[in-house]
Amino acid sequence: MPSTQGDLHPGNMLVVDAEQPRVCFLDAGIVVRLGDREHRHFVRVLAALMRHDGERAGRLLIAGRDRGGERNGFDTEDEWVKAQDSFCGVLAAITDLSEREEFFKMYRAASDSIRGPSWLAPRRRAVD
Repeated sequence: MPSTQGDLHPGNMLVVDAEQPRVCFLDAGIVVRLGDREHRHFVRVLAALMRHDGERAGRLLIAGRDRGGERNGFDTEDEWVKAQDSFCGVLAAITDLSEREEFFKMYRAASDSIRGPSWLAPRRRAVD
């Protein structure tokens, strides 16, 4: 079953090799095991974030938690829709800002180098 780092933030990601950038995840203190479907979904969210598409990442996150008709604690459907739009707007603003920051240049290079279905394929390595 695929595993992933469960505490993702810039401090736990390292871009290695400037010529052929790769992202290395640090701090395996929190490791989450994912089924194939969840793994593919998680990769799509990360790919959207790495491409600085916060709107898409937000929509994917919302779709991934959709429980069929639940309004996630909001009284009306309209409030729930506005909350989703607000969430996606905030993620878009964050990714827009990060795209302009020099710090993220290496992450952009790594993102641009990751192509095709091999990145989407679940890794079969277990973390013990």
